[in-house]
Amino acid sequence: MNREKLARAQSSKSLRQRSFDDGRDVDVLLASGLAQTTRKRSNDALMARAYSDASSAAALVKPLANVVRVMCQRERWRIRGQRDGERLASAALLMWREPNCPACGGRKFERLGQMLSDIPCATCEGSGQRPMPTAVDVALERPVDDATLAKYIKHLLSRLEHGGQAHLERVRDRMR
Repeated sequence: MNREKLARAQSSKSLRQRSFDDGRDVDVLLASGLAQTTRKRSNDALMARAYSDASSAAALVKPLANVVRVMCQRERWRIRGQRDGERLASAALLMWREPNCPACGGRKFERLGQMLSDIPCATCEGSGQRPMPTAVDVALERPVDDATLAKYIKHLLSRLEHGGQAHLERVRDRMR
């Protein structure tokens, strides 16, 4: 069970089952529905869907902002207010859903028309990954240094990854 299989099943045009082997999308959707019985689990299911669905990702901003609020209380994160929490959550979601560098498309080298040059991409410095946003990019009201902001975003990225994987594991268990 993986993200692509769940995304394909959720965007399937026809769920009509013609034969025993043909109903795999129905099985995946039923298992996904059964796996999200509590509120925490429904947020995990939302995380699994948000990776491939933009509307689910937009719906995930508020729950992720609540995670930021809890972390502000528990670990003394220096984020002030709901708006800053939502901005930080949106930045983490963008990093999670689109990890490739926007300038080079993850190819690590600058583009020259339809070809790639031998010069490493200046935006990602040749890594192919989206650079970590700065406090100016996120537009936080309270100043936070870039190293602390990177730590916050990495924590949110791990929460997103873990939540989506937890849901997929519950779906896999339900399908057995």
